Formats: sequence, structure tokens, C-alpha cells
Amino acid sequence: MLAGSRVTKKCSACFCSTNARNNGRVRPKADCPFINQNDTMNVNLLADMNWESKLDHVMRVVDFNSLIDADYGPGLSKLTLAAICRAPALEFKQRVRLVTATRTLYIDVMLDLPFFVKAKHRERRATLYEQLMTQVRKVLEKRRIKDFDSKRFLQDLDDLLIEQLTGEGSSRFDSLCLERATGF
Repeated sequence: MLAGSRVTKKCSACFCSTNARNNGRVRPKADCPFINQNDTMNVNLLADMNWESKLDHVMRVVDFNSLIDADYGPGLSKLTLAAICRAPALEFKQRVRLVTATRTLYIDVMLDLPFFVKAKHRERRATLYEQLMTQVRKVLEKRRIKDFDSKRFLQDLDDLLIEQLTGEGSSRFDSLCLERATGF
């Protein structure tokens, strides 16, 4: 490398080219489109599951759009929940990762596959609600995120999930799902 030449690195949020460096770590640009510049909250629910769990049918009723307008402070702008429902023999472990550059928290929510295979659809929804709230609450209480109102966020998340997973409209996709998985 020539003396005086700059090495272009990629942004940690969107991998756009940037020259801003801080102790060897690359910081995102101020106008990076993948960083939430305002103090709104984005929540995503993803799944890594066996098809027999029917978790995809359970998750159809969950919509986090009502949390977008809420302001819980600048400490956290995105929460990504990954529902992991795999065979116990695979020995998956829960991962929790906080990316301070993008103010994003990633949490694996561990679910029991044998239970989900045998359960009725109503039981699946109730268990998903219980596990989401229990595991997210545990992580947020353990990690004290500066400038983030976790108590108010947990209360809003609890109200939202109780309404959508166990409330009156939660059964609107039940007709698309068989009560038990076939093949076992």
C-alpha cells in the first residue's frame, strides 16, 4: 500500500463505503439509510423453525406497526426477535447481540419443538406469547441500555402481544392451519 493512501472500508450497518474509522472499527455514515435516525422503534419477528411446528401460522397475527410511533428513547431503535423452534438434538443456544452502531438488539427466543408439534393452535399462540415476553424481559432487565425506557416498552409489547396472540382477533388464521402436524 502506498503511503498516504486511504483504505476504504464498509459500513457496519449497510456496507456502504466509508472512510470514518474509530479504533479499527468502521462507523456508519450519518446519512446511512439503514440506521434509524429518529427515535422511533422498529420490532421484527423472524423464525428459524421446523415446518411441523406450524409457527409460521402462529406468527401471522403479530403486527408491530403500532410500536413504530412510540418513543422509548435514543438508546435502542430496533429489536429483532428470532423465534428458534428446532429439534433439541441440534442443541441450539440462545444468542443475544447488541450492535451499538445501529442501536439494534438481536434476541433468539428459544421454543420447544416437541411441544409445538403436539399442541393445538391456541396453545401455540399462548406459548409464543409467554416465551416472547419472558425471554425479552429477561434480556432487557439484564442489559441496561442507556437512554432506553425498557419498562414502558415491555408494557407496550405485553399489551400488543396479549391482544394479538390471545385476544379476540387472534384466531383469524386458524382455518389455514391443521391442529396437528402430519408426518408423525
